[in-house]
Amino acid sequence: MGDIPFSAFWARLVHVRGAGLFCTAPPRAAVWRLPAGVSRLPLYTQLDYVNHPHMPMGMSVAYEGRDMQGTEKDARERDVRVIEVKQSVFASNDRAADALRDELRARKTFLLNLMSSPGSGKTTTLARTIEALAGDLSIGVMEADIDSDVDARAMAATGVTAIQLHTGGMCHLDAAMCRQGLAELEAAAEAAGTAPLDLAILENVGNLVCPAEFDTGASVNVAILSVPEGDDKPLKYPLMFEVCDVVLVNKMDVAPYFDFDLTRCEENVRLRNPGAKVIPMSAKTGEGAGAWAAWLRAAVAAWKTDTFEKATPANSEAPHYPGE
Repeated sequence: MGDIPFSAFWARLVHVRGAGLFCTAPPRAAVWRLPAGVSRLPLYTQLDYVNHPHMPMGMSVAYEGRDMQGTEKDARERDVRVIEVKQSVFASNDRAADALRDELRARKTFLLNLMSSPGSGKTTTLARTIEALAGDLSIGVMEADIDSDVDARAMAATGVTAIQLHTGGMCHLDAAMCRQGLAELEAAAEAAGTAPLDLAILENVGNLVCPAEFDTGASVNVAILSVPEGDDKPLKYPLMFEVCDVVLVNKMDVAPYFDFDLTRCEENVRLRNPGAKVIPMSAKTGEGAGAWAAWLRAAVAAWKTDTFEKATPANSEAPHYPGE
C-alpha cells in the first residue's frame, strides 16, 4: 500500500488487461491509502489545475493571461503593464510534444490522437478500425474521459490492450499527460505480451474546443464529424479542423434523414485545412472503414521507415501546429 498526500491531485486510472480490471478512486481525505496491486496515474500534480482547467502541466496561474486579449487600451489608461502569455504557455507544451514525438519516432510507435464531440462515434469507430487492422499491427488504446470505464471495457473486448484515463473533470490532455498515459499503456502491453506497440491510440475527451488547443505529441490528429452534428462544424470550430490530418465523416448511414450535404462539408473542411483528407464512413455498417484502415495502415508503415509526411499545411493558423 502507498500513501498519497492530498497536496497532489490524482486522477483515476483503470487498467483493462484481459479479464482483469483494476480501478483507483479519487482522494477524499488528507491521505489516501491505496490497496496493494492497484494501479494509479497522477495526471495532475497541483491543486491549481482544479481552478485552471486549460492549463498545461507545469504552468502557473499566470496562464490567466490568455484572457487578456483586448484589454491593452484599458491597461494603458490605468498605466498597468499587460503581458500576453498565451504563446509561451503553448510553446512549453509544444516543446514537450516535439520531444515525445521524437521518442515515438525512434521507437517506431505511431500515436493517433482521435478527437470529436461526445456521441460522434469515436469508440465505435475505433472498434471498427481495430477489426480492420487485426493481425496486421500491435495496437494499444488510451481512453480519456472525465469518469467511467465504459470505453476501456469496450476496447478490451476487441482484444487490444486498453487503459482508462480519468481526467478529474479536465477537458483535454496535453503532452505531459499523454506521456504518462503512454508509459502505463506500454507497461500494460508488456505484461500482456503485445509489446512493442505499432499503433497507440488516444481517444481524447469528447470536445471540439479544448483538445485541439494542446499538441499531445501524436504522429497525427484525426477528427470525427458525425452527420447529425451538421456540415457547418468546420466553420464554427476552426481550430479542430486546422490541426487535423484526417476528418472522418461518420454516420453516413443516417445522412438521408438529416439536412447534411457531404460536398458542402468537404468544402468547409478544405476552407480550414486544404491538406486534410476527408473520409466518409459509417462505423455502424462498416461503410468507408476499409478506406480509413488502408490510410492508417500506410501511415504506420511510413512512420516506421521515417518516410511519413504530414499533408496538412505548414503555415496553418493553429497556434501550435503539431510537428512544426
